Amino acid sequence: MPRWLYAVMLGGFVLLGSFSAPAAPNATSTNGTSGVGTPPGSAVPGHVATKIPLDIQSTGMDAAGAALGFKLKETVLTSQFFILTTDSRRFILRLATRPEFPDRPDLSSIYAAALYFQESPDVLPYFLDLRVGLVDGASVAAQTQSLLDWSSNITKKFNYLLRE
Repeated sequence: MPRWLYAVMLGGFVLLGSFSAPAAPNATSTNGTSGVGTPPGSAVPGHVATKIPLDIQSTGMDAAGAALGFKLKETVLTSQFFILTTDSRRFILRLATRPEFPDRPDLSSIYAAALYFQESPDVLPYFLDLRVGLVDGASVAAQTQSLLDWSSNITKKFNYLLRE
């Protein structure tokens, strides 16, 4: 089966498993390189910078996918932009990984990362965007940075949802 078909199937798995309504139709993501190290509001004089609350939920037992989930949490813990939290009002990054080839599970993994916003634990999260990709042992750090750049761009766009 072609690689892209695995990615599409995994992406559909993440979408179908969430049963969330989209917060913004046709939201597009740009994977820029800015933002992970810069707290929101730091460019505005007199504005107190706050970190964006982010919860990372990772599923999958494959080696590269587990390493990606662990590295994401580790990087967010030291980030100047995000704070790892499970409190009520937050963005959620759900990462689902599977071996790319079932016969060779340690070779590489496919992943689907979906970003949501959840206002409180008793409210369904709102779907914001989805991204699929491939990761192997050598590209875990690069994919981690890429996912956090993508997440920071989207959380900047929907930062107004954090206001009470």
